[in-house]
Amino acid sequence: MDRPALLGGTPVTSADSWPAWPQWNSCEERALREVLASGRWQAGPQVEAFEREFAEYQGAKHAICVTNGTTSLEMALRAAEVGPGDEVIVPSYTFAASALAVMTVGAKPVLVDIEPDSLGIDPLAVESAVGEHTRAVMPVHVGGRPVDMDQLLEVAHRNGLAVVEDAAHGHGSEWRGARIGSAGFCASFSFQTGKSMTSGDGGCLVTGHDETAYRLRSLRNFGRGRSGEPERAGGNYRMTEFQAAVLRCQLGRLDEQIARRQENVALLRESLEQVPGVGVAEEDPRVTRHPYYQVVLNYDAALFGVPKSLLLRALAAEGVPLESGYLPLHRIALFREAGRCLPCPVSERAADESVLWLSFRMALAQPEQIETVARALLRIHRQRELLAQEEEAR
Repeated sequence: MDRPALLGGTPVTSADSWPAWPQWNSCEERALREVLASGRWQAGPQVEAFEREFAEYQGAKHAICVTNGTTSLEMALRAAEVGPGDEVIVPSYTFAASALAVMTVGAKPVLVDIEPDSLGIDPLAVESAVGEHTRAVMPVHVGGRPVDMDQLLEVAHRNGLAVVEDAAHGHGSEWRGARIGSAGFCASFSFQTGKSMTSGDGGCLVTGHDETAYRLRSLRNFGRGRSGEPERAGGNYRMTEFQAAVLRCQLGRLDEQIARRQENVALLRESLEQVPGVGVAEEDPRVTRHPYYQVVLNYDAALFGVPKSLLLRALAAEGVPLESGYLPLHRIALFREAGRCLPCPVSERAADESVLWLSFRMALAQPEQIETVARALLRIHRQRELLAQEEEAR
């Protein structure tokens, strides 16, 4: 009998066989040595060069590099003049940093639901959540798939809201042929170790607005203005030359890695056609480039025959460590008490039942490794009754 690994069978693969991350080569090593020898370790020519290159890559007029992707969200809100007493609408289905940035500037997060297909903020929920003190909305491009920017921008403009995009997953994403960050107030990117471009940590803001870029650069550098004297309450949020040098190398191979992930997702989509209740999320033709930072799998537990929590344990035992996705923020007391929460049934269903994640690192694997995902799922499905019996006996 093809016994599942969770019940003592031989795993279909090894968790150690998936690609390691971060990835680097002689480009990063050479760049770091050059910065080291230059004696210019603080923000300088490497940061300036990376800002030009990343702005061009994202199709934005300006890029402003900072210490990390949480600081960049805080700075974006400050540049939009969001502060104490204000509200910012945030999807509940996101990482904690999105709402923490709102709280750090003294504002209140208003948590709303997402759309089931994109896992992005629901523009109709945003419209319902707008109140007297609402100043901004923070869409999160989950997994790199852009939210419905057409409808969201319409709602934001009608209600006078600044659109601050959390694009921590969105390096290279496109909506209707335009890269993320070229439409709203500004967009925030992260280069933390687990991102598809990394310098260990780091962040960047992109914007098409000259005044916004000026404010962000001032906030990054102690609030200094053109005279060199502070004109606002800023801080030291500058990226180092070491980080920027590494990021220039990372950017240089990003398109190749995105192309490999796209090919592997197509293979995965095809191989999962034989697996009941599991499939890659459907595409939206308005998303003209999906970088697949997270590959979202839709899951129907009733059709597959195994609860999501048990499936994840069984897959991990098979050497296929898929992820559960986000814990909705409205389930965390800190965020419930800090602001307002609207009903979020789609977020809850995604967290509890209907969504699995395959990370960008796994999506960089060789095709034969990608095929082990379907093999593991088929094994678990075929032995679902045995797994259920063992689960009941625990």
